[in-house]
Amino acid sequence: MFEDKDANGNKLCEPAEFINVLQQLGVDLSETQANAAFTDCDTTGRGEVTFNEFLMWWGENENKMRAAHHDETLWDAARDAQTRIGQVEVAVQDLQRDMTEALKLVGA
Repeated sequence: MFEDKDANGNKLCEPAEFINVLQQLGVDLSETQANAAFTDCDTTGRGEVTFNEFLMWWGENENKMRAAHHDETLWDAARDAQTRIGQVEVAVQDLQRDMTEALKLVGA
């Protein structure tokens, strides 16, 4: 299917081709959702994705894509949750650093 949607035959999937692949898989996203999904999939930021990038991304995001197709609110909630998880990870790292420094100051 990936190759069938590769309109120019370059073995890379550009945004429009990416949307066609998703539609073929039964996922019809809004333009905003499709652009966000493509950006997530394009791990190198080249503006195109390889088949391997797509496979890895699809394996991690298939359920989210199908949910987004049915409920845009779920899509937004999933993206917000990913953002919050990243913020919590940074806060935990900062706390660990601060605790280590505090323990050094008290000689523990």
